[in-house]
Amino acid sequence: AGDAGALLSLAQDSSEAVRLHALLALLRMEEPRCGIVYLNDPSEMVQHAAVRGITRHNLEQAIPALAEYAKVYAQGSTTASEQIVARVIQANFRVGDLASAKRIQAMALNTELPMKVRLICLYELTRWEEQKSIQPVDPVVGLIRSTSKERAKSKTLVLEVLDKMGVETHKDLDFHLVTLASKYGLEVDNSRLSALALNGGKSVTDRLKYYQSINDQVIRRGVRERFLDEKESAFVEIALSEMMELLPKEALEYSLKRVETGTNLRGVYAVLGALKDPVSLKAILLGAKKLSTKSHEDVSVLDLITALENRPEKQAKQALLNHNNSYPKEDSLGVYRHTLAGGEVRLGKDLVDSGKGQCVICHNFGWRGMKKVGPHLAGIGKKKRATGEYLIRSLIEPSDFVVQGYGDAKVSAMPDMKNLLNKSEMRDIVAYLKTLKMRDH
Repeated sequence: AGDAGALLSLAQDSSEAVRLHALLALLRMEEPRCGIVYLNDPSEMVQHAAVRGITRHNLEQAIPALAEYAKVYAQGSTTASEQIVARVIQANFRVGDLASAKRIQAMALNTELPMKVRLICLYELTRWEEQKSIQPVDPVVGLIRSTSKERAKSKTLVLEVLDKMGVETHKDLDFHLVTLASKYGLEVDNSRLSALALNGGKSVTDRLKYYQSINDQVIRRGVRERFLDEKESAFVEIALSEMMELLPKEALEYSLKRVETGTNLRGVYAVLGALKDPVSLKAILLGAKKLSTKSHEDVSVLDLITALENRPEKQAKQALLNHNNSYPKEDSLGVYRHTLAGGEVRLGKDLVDSGKGQCVICHNFGWRGMKKVGPHLAGIGKKKRATGEYLIRSLIEPSDFVVQGYGDAKVSAMPDMKNLLNKSEMRDIVAYLKTLKMRDH
């Protein structure tokens, strides 16, 4: 057995190497006093070794000392790795008292720390009181760690952080402030929400969330009107749906006029297809008439067909039948030809990433990854053969395009996607595949 006392006394040695080796020996002995001594070492390297060792060996008696170590991050910047800081944050969460919560609050308010670290601190405070009777998994080490069941009240601390962060401007901050303000019943400046909702540099999901948080009806209407001119169908659909609820007559007249002008109709048809009134039917039938005279925009033909399929009226069913009978016999794609235009890359990527269609089971889409049973698709978009028609046929008639080295020469192992995806989903996936132009794996 080692002499813990002698090793602890080496904390006064002038050699960084000696102190580090003494610490490592104490950690192997699972001596908790090393936390009190070596977390205060003049060498940051030794301090960080103590942080890692205490959490790795789960020295519970040293966790309070590790929690107090957070004071070094309460002000000023740090060169510590994100993992080191995260271990210190988790130590405070495990202790759970008011002093620990205040240390985490101080870190959240330290503008010299990376925003990612500050947000971790903020979210730890929001869940501070939730751990009452369970033994949670420490997100840093991935193991169950004991946590104090006596939790300090943290709501006031969270509100103070939100209030002070609310005046900051940072690209990663707005979404979280809006999310937490809603959770805690706080008002967010509607003008700020409007600017965020209209910021084309934000993601579609975030922009829609900002819009939903606007409670000033004048400002909300202004954003709604701008959304109607957006290229992404999600904006048009949400704006027109809300308009239908608030101003149905005005919304129907707008929809009819929009179909007459014939531009950017994906979101419009999504709304009209779910209605049952004569004006919305009139707008859809107008679209069908334009389609029959080949004067309809290509990008929303599939949405028009879907709207016709969703309407119960005889006129809609007849218009759909007329269109289906208009395809030349030699056109084997038929209605799937309309998947070649109007796809939205964002939606296609979401479908692939979510596992819809089971694409990721057989194909790799990124730079790295082990070989799977299907071709690697990271560079499919730059293949000469990868036209829109080739891609859609590969989805609905996979055995027509068996890539050499994958499956039987005549029969593809890939299932017919008609049983897994609807036509709109295929259209979006085709649009996404055409953007994948990385170097061959």
